[in-house]
Amino acid sequence: MISVASKLLLPVWPDTKILLIAVLAFLPRTAIAEPFPLGKSQQNALLPTLSLSVDIFRPTHCTERSILLVFAGKSRNSDTYRDDSIPLARTTCSIVIAPHFDRDRFPNWQYQRGGIPQRPGEPAAISLVEPLINWAQRETGNTTAPIILIGHSAGAQFLGRVAAYTQTDASAIVIMNPSTYVLPDMKTAAPYGFRNFCVEDAKKCLSPYLQTKLNFLLGADDDDTSHHLVQTPEAMQQGANRLERGQRTFQLGQKTASLLHIPSGWSLQIVPNTGHNGRKMMASSQLRETINTIITHASSR
Repeated sequence: MISVASKLLLPVWPDTKILLIAVLAFLPRTAIAEPFPLGKSQQNALLPTLSLSVDIFRPTHCTERSILLVFAGKSRNSDTYRDDSIPLARTTCSIVIAPHFDRDRFPNWQYQRGGIPQRPGEPAAISLVEPLINWAQRETGNTTAPIILIGHSAGAQFLGRVAAYTQTDASAIVIMNPSTYVLPDMKTAAPYGFRNFCVEDAKKCLSPYLQTKLNFLLGADDDDTSHHLVQTPEAMQQGANRLERGQRTFQLGQKTASLLHIPSGWSLQIVPNTGHNGRKMMASSQLRETINTIITHASSR
């Protein structure tokens, strides 16, 4: 059993920064990517252990204020999520990078549940996020703009595990309408809680998670079960539908933070007149305001 005194991922990948430097040192100059072109493009993100196809949008006529890593839903349609993010990118002057986690290499237990608990010989997918951030900063040439992780549905399930079980340099994480959550408690087993993942006391295990800048955006009408809602026993214990599960998890987080005397980094917003619809969530004023607030807060540090 792994002892986790702070929010650290199970040691499934080698030191990615060292490996990335080593890989780049042996690449010919022609293999180093040129800066992303303006508008839409597609690139391969060369990470230390594999490569990921990424769909990109770079806005014109503005100084880029942030980098948005957008994680697609169950269909893994990163190109669609990139396209749906374009109005947001233009409004906030942000680069969009939407990685494609294909089903062959990243089945549901790797994507939706982040690869937690880890299986022998199979690195957890959530450990790819930090090297992906490093790649994005290097390729854009922008190491100061805040990195914001945004996920909808399955992508939000993935980012929920990123927030709970690993550590990144992201300024904030936005999760929209996931089917399941990581509960901030020590009784529920991973990947739905912290039992079997952390053996320290509750405050040490839960503090990093509860202090993460984690923004819940929930569709007010995402209260039915017709959109491939996960209905396993663990999921049903979280609530009858996505809206209920999100509200319950947020409330539990606030209560737990108060009991443990931990300053909470979580926030919750409801998007009116919206169900389980990624395009409407990406176009919502609530998401736009959230991104602008994160950028303003990051730039004031």
